[in-house]
Amino acid sequence: MNLLTVYRNGTTRMVGRWNYRNIREQMSTPLGAQRALLRLYSFQTEDERTGGRTSKVNARGFNQADAPFMTDMARRTLRQAMKDNVNPQDVAIIPEALLVQVQERLMKYAAQLADYANRAEAAREKARREQEQQGGARAEERTSAQDQVASLGRRAGGNG
Repeated sequence: MNLLTVYRNGTTRMVGRWNYRNIREQMSTPLGAQRALLRLYSFQTEDERTGGRTSKVNARGFNQADAPFMTDMARRTLRQAMKDNVNPQDVAIIPEALLVQVQERLMKYAAQLADYANRAEAAREKARREQEQQGGARAEERTSAQDQVASLGRRAGGNG
């Protein structure tokens, strides 16, 4: 179950299955760190991605100090994935020599990533429930249509 916490300053945080600790645990692996890097990169605005800097104060993506290095690492990772024709969500690409630096910097973003993961999980669950409800409504419509066809068939058979 996910709960939305609203703080005095107006920010919100989704509380659910993902938390600071288990996100940090995920980021301790090379692939987990790479996934976190790319997710944070995706939070950057287009201007921030292009310029490799933080221009908006929106509590999303990299902070001002990390933006140049982390943006560069994300770009390198995506370029290498394209060159190797692999999915960067499936294959760790970040060079070992730079991995420790990336992981150290990523740890401060664990709460942001946990919030995102909980919101995404809540959205998937909501979509699944809606799909189930629509599926149930369609099944009822099919049953109703089948009943109407059967009724017409009985009437036609009785009159003939």
